[in-house]
Amino acid sequence: MPRIPVCLALIALGTTLGAQDAGPKQAVDASAQFNKLQTEFRKASADWRRQQWEAARKNPRLPIRMVPTEIIHEFIPKFADAARQHAGTDAAIPFLTWLLTADRAPNNPHSKAALATLLSDHVTSAKLADAAASIPALGRTLGTRVVDDAIAKILAKNPHGLVKARIYYTRASVVLRAQKVSKEAKAAALADMRKCIDLAPESDFASRAKGVLYEQEKLQIGMPVPDIEGEDLDGVAFRLSDYKGKVIMLDFWGDW
Repeated sequence: MPRIPVCLALIALGTTLGAQDAGPKQAVDASAQFNKLQTEFRKASADWRRQQWEAARKNPRLPIRMVPTEIIHEFIPKFADAARQHAGTDAAIPFLTWLLTADRAPNNPHSKAALATLLSDHVTSAKLADAAASIPALGRTLGTRVVDDAIAKILAKNPHGLVKARIYYTRASVVLRAQKVSKEAKAAALADMRKCIDLAPESDFASRAKGVLYEQEKLQIGMPVPDIEGEDLDGVAFRLSDYKGKVIMLDFWGDW
């Protein structure tokens, strides 16, 4: 058996250890890199909006644009480059998620490319929740069919309950916020809310979903008012149902 020089063995061992250590360090570096880019983008956007307001104040006839398109396009290459640096790893997902949602112009290539990469490289990742939650609201940007296909692919291939719960919650919310909703669409949206609760019962989204279900099933026009229990100004207990058949004015207020 050939003898391996000690120096070469140590070099090989050092290389292996270095590769093992690169994972957590890379994740930390990627997180810091994303936060830095995000902070720079927010500052640039805030400065741009401030300039818009100042220009409008000097000339009221000027239209005020609230979407900093120029700033978005300035930062798209920066986020895309960062996503390429971390390609194939979960560290790329925040950058791809930003690219997915930053430009809301219909059929823009940046959102399309980011979605394609998320679906090809990260569809089974537990870190996909934020991106997945964004997809149902991108119908105008990517097209309804593209969005529906992406949702179906994630629901079929991602094994993580929280990721699916986020999709169900956002998809239902998009439907329920629409001005006109058919009975069938509303029923499907409420079913999505229940799936969200079943898949991630301890999550914030499950709590929100419960609130939406209660509102939709108990607090709609024409439904009986839920009974309220409390004390009046004299400390006497009462129930709203005690005044059934009488005209009641409810005054909800708070002191913060």
